[in-house]
Amino acid sequence: MKQKTLEEAAEKYVEEDNNMKDYSKENLNVTHYRNGDPIPFVKSKKEWSNLTTGAYCYYDNDPEKGVLYNWYAVNDSRGLAPEGWKIPTIEELEQIDLSTGLPGGYRYSSGSYYTIGGYGYWWSSSENIAINAWLRNLVNTNGHAGRDFNGKKDGFSVRCLRDEIVINKKNSMEVLIDGIVYVPKELEKKVKPVIVEKNYKFELHPIISTNKLQWNDAVAYAKSLGDGWRLPTIEECFIMYNNKVITEGVYWSGSENYIKYAWNFSFTNGGANYYDYKFNTYFVRAVKSI
Repeated sequence: MKQKTLEEAAEKYVEEDNNMKDYSKENLNVTHYRNGDPIPFVKSKKEWSNLTTGAYCYYDNDPEKGVLYNWYAVNDSRGLAPEGWKIPTIEELEQIDLSTGLPGGYRYSSGSYYTIGGYGYWWSSSENIAINAWLRNLVNTNGHAGRDFNGKKDGFSVRCLRDEIVINKKNSMEVLIDGIVYVPKELEKKVKPVIVEKNYKFELHPIISTNKLQWNDAVAYAKSLGDGWRLPTIEECFIMYNNKVITEGVYWSGSENYIKYAWNFSFTNGGANYYDYKFNTYFVRAVKSI
Protein backbone atom coordinates (compact mmCIF):
# COMPACT_ATOMS: atom_id res chain seq x y z
CA MET A 1 0.00 0.00 0.00
CA LYS A 2 1.34 3.41 -0.97
CA GLN A 3 2.09 5.56 2.07
CA LYS A 4 0.02 8.74 2.04
CA THR A 5 1.68 12.04 2.84
CA LEU A 6 0.32 13.89 5.86
CA GLU A 7 -1.32 16.38 3.50
CA GLU A 8 -3.03 13.63 1.50
CA ALA A 9 -4.20 11.98 4.69
CA ALA A 10 -5.53 15.23 6.10
CA GLU A 11 -7.59 15.96 2.99
CA LYS A 12 -9.77 12.93 3.78
CA TYR A 13 -10.59 14.08 7.30
CA VAL A 14 -13.47 16.47 6.74
CA GLU A 15 -17.09 15.85 7.71
CA GLU A 16 -19.80 18.30 8.75
CA ASP A 17 -23.10 18.11 10.61
CA ASN A 18 -25.29 20.48 12.60
CA ASN A 19 -23.28 20.16 15.83
CA MET A 20 -19.67 20.31 14.75
CA LYS A 21 -17.40 20.31 11.73
CA ASP A 22 -14.04 19.09 10.56
CA TYR A 23 -13.80 15.67 12.10
CA SER A 24 -12.39 12.59 10.47
CA LYS A 25 -14.66 10.60 8.20
CA GLU A 26 -12.17 7.77 7.81
CA ASN A 27 -9.73 6.09 10.16
CA LEU A 28 -6.24 7.50 10.38
CA ASN A 29 -3.76 5.80 8.08
CA VAL A 30 -0.31 7.30 8.60
CA THR A 31 2.98 5.59 9.37
CA HIS A 32 5.01 8.64 10.44
CA TYR A 33 4.60 11.06 13.29
CA ARG A 34 3.85 14.69 12.52
CA ASN A 35 7.54 15.60 12.75
CA GLY A 36 8.43 12.99 10.12
CA ASP A 37 9.81 10.29 12.43
CA PRO A 38 8.66 6.79 11.44
CA ILE A 39 6.20 5.02 13.73
CA PRO A 40 7.55 1.52 14.42
CA PHE A 41 5.66 -1.17 12.53
CA VAL A 42 5.23 -4.25 14.71
CA LYS A 43 4.07 -7.53 13.20
CA SER A 44 5.27 -10.00 15.83
CA LYS A 45 2.81 -10.97 18.57
CA LYS A 46 5.58 -11.24 21.16
CA GLU A 47 7.04 -7.86 20.30
CA TRP A 48 3.58 -6.22 20.31
CA SER A 49 2.77 -7.64 23.76
CA ASN A 50 5.98 -6.19 25.22
CA LEU A 51 5.58 -2.64 23.88
CA THR A 52 5.63 0.42 26.12
CA THR A 53 6.21 2.89 23.26
CA GLY A 54 4.26 3.88 20.18
CA ALA A 55 3.68 1.41 17.35
CA TYR A 56 1.21 0.54 14.60
CA CYS A 57 0.14 -2.57 12.72
CA TYR A 58 -2.21 -3.65 9.96
CA TYR A 59 -5.20 -5.72 11.02
CA ASP A 60 -4.24 -9.36 10.49
CA ASN A 61 -1.06 -8.02 8.82
CA ASP A 62 -3.13 -7.03 5.78
CA PRO A 63 -2.65 -3.36 4.68
CA GLU A 64 -6.06 -3.40 2.97
CA LYS A 65 -7.78 -3.93 6.33
CA GLY A 66 -6.56 -0.71 7.91
CA VAL A 67 -4.14 0.59 10.52
CA LEU A 68 -4.35 0.08 14.28
CA TYR A 69 -2.31 2.06 16.82
CA ASN A 70 -1.50 1.45 20.44
CA TRP A 71 -2.21 4.33 22.84
CA TYR A 72 1.48 5.08 23.26
CA ALA A 73 1.47 6.26 19.63
CA VAL A 74 -1.68 8.30 20.27
CA ASN A 75 0.01 10.04 23.19
CA ASP A 76 3.44 10.50 21.62
CA SER A 77 4.68 14.10 21.87
CA ARG A 78 5.77 14.01 18.22
CA GLY A 79 2.10 14.02 17.21
CA LEU A 80 0.16 11.17 15.62
CA ALA A 81 -2.42 13.37 13.92
CA PRO A 82 -1.44 15.39 10.80
CA GLU A 83 -0.58 19.08 11.11
CA GLY A 84 -3.66 21.10 12.11
CA TRP A 85 -5.41 18.03 13.52
CA LYS A 86 -5.58 16.35 16.93
CA ILE A 87 -6.73 13.14 18.56
CA PRO A 88 -10.08 13.96 20.24
CA THR A 89 -10.72 13.66 23.96
CA ILE A 90 -13.30 11.08 25.01
CA GLU A 91 -15.96 13.79 25.27
CA GLU A 92 -15.14 15.06 21.80
CA LEU A 93 -15.03 11.52 20.41
CA GLU A 94 -18.56 10.93 21.70
CA GLN A 95 -19.77 13.71 19.37
CA ILE A 96 -18.25 12.14 16.25
CA ASP A 97 -20.24 9.90 13.89
CA LEU A 98 -18.23 6.68 13.81
CA SER A 99 -20.62 4.80 11.51
CA THR A 100 -18.72 5.83 8.36
CA GLY A 101 -16.32 3.21 7.07
CA LEU A 102 -15.67 -0.39 8.05
CA PRO A 103 -15.39 -1.11 11.79
CA GLY A 104 -11.72 -1.96 12.10
CA GLY A 105 -11.72 -4.47 14.95
CA TYR A 106 -8.77 -4.41 17.32
CA ARG A 107 -5.46 -5.99 18.23
CA TYR A 108 -5.32 -7.28 21.77
CA SER A 109 -2.23 -6.73 23.93
CA SER A 110 -1.31 -10.38 23.30
CA GLY A 111 -0.90 -9.54 19.60
CA SER A 112 -4.01 -11.36 18.32
CA TYR A 113 -6.67 -9.71 16.11
CA TYR A 114 -10.45 -9.68 16.65
CA THR A 115 -13.87 -8.57 15.33
CA ILE A 116 -13.12 -6.60 12.16
CA GLY A 117 -16.36 -5.66 10.40
CA GLY A 118 -18.47 -6.42 13.48
CA TYR A 119 -17.02 -4.06 16.06
CA GLY A 120 -15.04 -0.85 15.87
CA TYR A 121 -12.84 0.68 18.57
CA TRP A 122 -11.34 4.18 18.53
CA TRP A 123 -8.78 5.62 20.91
CA SER A 124 -9.31 9.00 22.55
CA SER A 125 -6.50 11.15 23.90
CA SER A 126 -7.96 10.84 27.42
CA GLU A 127 -6.02 8.73 29.89
CA ASN A 128 -7.95 6.88 32.58
CA ILE A 129 -5.23 5.58 34.87
CA ALA A 130 -1.56 4.74 34.35
CA ILE A 131 -2.21 1.49 32.50
CA ASN A 132 -5.30 2.30 30.42
CA ALA A 133 -7.06 5.02 28.45
CA TRP A 134 -10.57 5.88 27.25
CA LEU A 135 -11.98 4.71 23.94
CA ARG A 136 -15.28 4.53 22.09
CA ASN A 137 -16.71 1.35 20.60
CA LEU A 138 -19.36 0.67 17.98
CA VAL A 139 -21.42 -2.48 17.34
CA ASN A 140 -21.97 -2.73 13.59
CA THR A 141 -25.09 -4.92 13.87
CA ASN A 142 -27.16 -2.38 15.80
CA GLY A 143 -25.19 0.86 15.51
CA HIS A 144 -24.90 1.22 19.29
CA ALA A 145 -21.83 3.15 20.47
CA GLY A 146 -20.48 3.32 24.00
CA ARG A 147 -17.41 4.31 25.96
CA ASP A 148 -14.94 2.04 27.69
CA PHE A 149 -11.31 1.96 28.76
CA ASN A 150 -8.67 -0.56 27.77
CA GLY A 151 -4.98 -1.23 28.24
CA LYS A 152 -2.62 1.08 26.39
CA LYS A 153 -0.96 -1.88 24.66
CA ASP A 154 -4.13 -2.65 22.68
CA GLY A 155 -4.35 -1.61 19.03
CA PHE A 156 -7.38 0.44 17.96
CA SER A 157 -8.40 2.71 15.13
CA VAL A 158 -8.03 6.50 15.37
CA ARG A 159 -10.13 9.40 14.12
CA CYS A 160 -8.96 13.02 14.00
CA LEU A 161 -10.46 16.41 14.79
CA ARG A 162 -9.43 19.86 13.60
CA ASP A 163 -7.09 21.21 16.26
CA GLU A 164 -8.99 24.45 16.76
CA ILE A 165 -12.34 22.73 17.31
CA VAL A 166 -13.48 22.27 20.91
CA ILE A 167 -16.71 20.34 21.47
CA ASN A 168 -19.15 20.79 24.35
CA LYS A 169 -16.63 22.52 26.60
CA LYS A 170 -16.35 25.97 28.07
CA ASN A 171 -13.20 28.05 27.61
CA SER A 172 -12.64 28.28 31.34
CA MET A 173 -11.08 26.28 34.14
CA GLU A 174 -13.50 27.62 36.76
CA VAL A 175 -15.84 25.21 38.50
CA LEU A 176 -18.75 26.38 40.66
CA ILE A 177 -19.51 23.89 43.43
CA ASP A 178 -21.85 24.68 46.31
CA GLY A 179 -21.43 28.38 45.66
CA ILE A 180 -17.62 28.30 45.62
CA VAL A 181 -15.74 29.16 42.45
CA TYR A 182 -12.72 26.92 41.96
CA VAL A 183 -10.05 28.57 39.84
CA PRO A 184 -6.54 27.97 38.41
CA LYS A 185 -3.57 27.43 40.68
CA GLU A 186 -2.31 31.02 40.70
CA LEU A 187 -5.40 32.01 42.71
CA GLU A 188 -5.31 29.16 45.18
CA LYS A 189 -4.62 31.49 48.13
CA LYS A 190 -7.90 33.31 47.52
CA VAL A 191 -10.26 30.33 47.23
CA LYS A 192 -10.00 26.59 47.77
CA PRO A 193 -9.65 23.94 46.56
CA VAL A 194 -8.06 24.23 43.10
CA ILE A 195 -9.25 22.70 39.82
CA VAL A 196 -6.42 22.00 37.41
CA GLU A 197 -8.45 20.26 34.69
CA LYS A 198 -8.97 22.54 31.71
CA ASN A 199 -12.18 23.59 30.01
CA TYR A 200 -14.70 22.47 32.63
CA LYS A 201 -17.27 24.76 34.21
CA PHE A 202 -20.22 23.29 36.05
CA GLU A 203 -22.39 23.71 39.12
CA LEU A 204 -23.13 20.97 41.64
CA HIS A 205 -26.73 20.66 42.85
CA PRO A 206 -26.99 21.14 46.65
CA ILE A 207 -29.32 18.14 47.09
CA ILE A 208 -28.16 14.52 47.13
CA SER A 209 -30.82 11.90 46.44
CA THR A 210 -31.84 10.32 49.74
CA ASN A 211 -32.49 6.96 48.08
CA LYS A 212 -30.34 4.93 45.73
CA LEU A 213 -31.82 4.80 42.25
CA GLN A 214 -31.58 2.67 39.13
CA TRP A 215 -29.77 4.43 36.29
CA ASN A 216 -32.87 5.29 34.22
CA ASP A 217 -34.59 6.65 37.33
CA ALA A 218 -31.43 8.61 38.17
CA VAL A 219 -31.44 10.23 34.72
CA ALA A 220 -35.12 11.10 35.12
CA TYR A 221 -34.56 12.47 38.64
CA ALA A 222 -31.77 14.79 37.48
CA LYS A 223 -33.88 16.06 34.59
CA SER A 224 -36.85 16.61 36.92
CA LEU A 225 -34.82 19.25 38.76
CA GLY A 226 -35.23 21.41 35.64
CA ASP A 227 -33.00 24.21 34.37
CA GLY A 228 -30.45 21.93 32.69
CA TRP A 229 -29.64 19.63 35.60
CA ARG A 230 -28.23 16.24 34.57
CA LEU A 231 -26.03 13.40 35.76
CA PRO A 232 -22.30 14.25 35.72
CA THR A 233 -19.98 12.74 33.16
CA ILE A 234 -17.32 10.40 34.46
CA GLU A 235 -14.76 13.19 33.97
CA GLU A 236 -16.82 15.55 36.14
CA CYS A 237 -16.97 12.83 38.82
CA PHE A 238 -13.17 12.79 38.83
CA ILE A 239 -13.14 16.57 39.31
CA MET A 240 -15.53 16.32 42.25
CA TYR A 241 -13.42 13.53 43.75
CA ASN A 242 -10.15 15.42 43.32
CA ASN A 243 -11.64 18.43 45.09
CA LYS A 244 -13.25 16.35 47.86
CA VAL A 245 -16.72 17.81 47.37
CA ILE A 246 -18.09 14.28 47.83
CA THR A 247 -16.05 12.02 50.10
CA GLU A 248 -17.99 8.76 50.29
CA GLY A 249 -20.58 6.65 48.51
CA VAL A 250 -21.00 5.28 44.99
CA TYR A 251 -22.82 7.52 42.48
CA TRP A 252 -24.17 7.11 38.98
CA SER A 253 -22.57 9.07 36.16
CA GLY A 254 -24.43 9.99 32.99
CA SER A 255 -21.99 7.99 30.86
CA GLU A 256 -23.45 4.85 29.27
CA ASN A 257 -21.55 1.73 28.26
CA TYR A 258 -23.54 -0.28 25.73
CA ILE A 259 -27.32 -0.60 26.10
CA LYS A 260 -27.49 -2.43 29.44
CA TYR A 261 -24.69 -0.71 31.34
CA ALA A 262 -23.64 2.69 32.67
CA TRP A 263 -20.62 3.97 34.58
CA ASN A 264 -20.63 4.59 38.32
CA PHE A 265 -18.02 6.33 40.46
CA SER A 266 -16.90 5.38 43.97
CA PHE A 267 -15.94 8.38 46.09
CA THR A 268 -15.16 5.97 48.93
CA ASN A 269 -12.86 3.58 47.08
CA GLY A 270 -10.20 5.97 45.83
CA GLY A 271 -12.10 7.24 42.82
CA ALA A 272 -12.59 3.79 41.30
CA ASN A 273 -15.09 3.69 38.43
CA TYR A 274 -16.87 0.70 36.95
CA TYR A 275 -19.66 -0.01 34.55
CA ASP A 276 -22.64 -1.87 35.96
CA TYR A 277 -26.11 -3.00 34.97
CA LYS A 278 -28.54 -0.09 34.86
CA PHE A 279 -30.96 -1.93 37.14
CA ASN A 280 -28.52 -1.66 40.04
CA THR A 281 -28.94 1.27 42.40
CA TYR A 282 -26.53 4.05 43.44
CA PHE A 283 -26.68 7.57 44.82
CA VAL A 284 -27.34 10.58 42.59
CA ARG A 285 -26.09 14.15 42.58
CA ALA A 286 -26.90 16.36 39.62
CA VAL A 287 -24.76 18.95 37.87
CA LYS A 288 -25.34 21.51 35.15
CA SER A 289 -23.06 23.36 32.77
CA ILE A 290 -22.72 27.09 33.34
